[in-house]
Amino acid sequence: MASIADKIRKYVGNDDIDFLKDVTLVKRHPDEEVEIVEWNITSHSKPTIEELDAFEEAADEYAQSIAYLDERVYPHMADQLDYIYHNGIAKWKSDMIKPVKDAHPKPE
Repeated sequence: MASIADKIRKYVGNDDIDFLKDVTLVKRHPDEEVEIVEWNITSHSKPTIEELDAFEEAADEYAQSIAYLDERVYPHMADQLDYIYHNGIAKWKSDMIKPVKDAHPKPE
């Protein structure tokens, strides 16, 4: 089941929604659904939960398409910069970046 945040992203057609400024969501009780309590996106009217449910499939696809990013763990930035300084960009790409990308490829 897709999150309400992902459904809102698909409803608006924008992945860069600020959920502190643009939209505020609240779940008042564990047994209740999440509510939209503040809507500051002027390009679209505030949707109902039922309207957002129409974006379930698109939101699921979106969540799956970015899930691989959580699995990618690159070395610390300072270590990468030090490696580049001592070994060069080509060696950094082959030794530090490529193994991570190979282990966690983008889904097609």
